Amino acid sequence: MFDFSGKRALITGGTGGLGTAIARAFQQGGCRVCCTGAEEEAVAGFQARHPGISVRFLDVT
Repeated sequence: MFDFSGKRALITGGTGGLGTAIARAFQQGGCRVCCTGAEEEAVAGFQARHPGISVRFLDVT
């Protein structure tokens, strides 16, 4: 649908339902995606389920 080739995206809250959907949409468009999550367990689980998207623990509050 969109061409994000050569672009990068940082998605805070990307380990949740809506954030994951957004991350996958960007990835499918060719974007390099990094997600952040505030819960270490969610970050670890996300990495296992979505190997093409990098993920980091980050609490922005």
